[in-house]
Amino acid sequence: MLKFVLEIAVEAPPTFVTDWWLDYGEQDAKLTHDMVHRTVERLDERRTHLVTDLRFGKRPVRVDGVVTRESEHHWSIDGEMTVNGRPFAREQIAFSVIPMGSGSTLHAGFRFRGKGVWSSLALTLVGRSIRKGREEAYLTYAREMAGEFRKRAPTATRAGAAPPSARGDGALDLPSA
Repeated sequence: MLKFVLEIAVEAPPTFVTDWWLDYGEQDAKLTHDMVHRTVERLDERRTHLVTDLRFGKRPVRVDGVVTRESEHHWSIDGEMTVNGRPFAREQIAFSVIPMGSGSTLHAGFRFRGKGVWSSLALTLVGRSIRKGREEAYLTYAREMAGEFRKRAPTATRAGAAPPSARGDGALDLPSA
């Protein structure tokens, strides 16, 4: 099993960050270099089915899962990851957004559980690369959110917000397997 936590500072208030993050669309594939395609299906008011195709090195990766909005600034993703078309891992991510000065902190707790002995071993070996890739992507998202917020918000609302940054490991708040 692979677990890690990212905390990303964002120059935007919690409501903006949450709304931006949960506004999934096929255009999301343009945000990072590793995302190839995304299919979005709204299941109901709280749940969205996502199928995201990625590249991890030269390998095609697909994550097929459901995003569930738990409360105003808390949501989770529970999905199945395949690599080269073969079951690889269960991926769970718990998100929360909290106020930080005039901006927010996005907290994302990740848990990957291998689908077998070989997948579990592979997760151990590539764990740092997975974390680094997620951190780079989330910092890109933070910059994108901050840019969109600056375009929409009056200057006084933005004063003093911290630039996007990533830090720390912490306790995970994930649903049990």
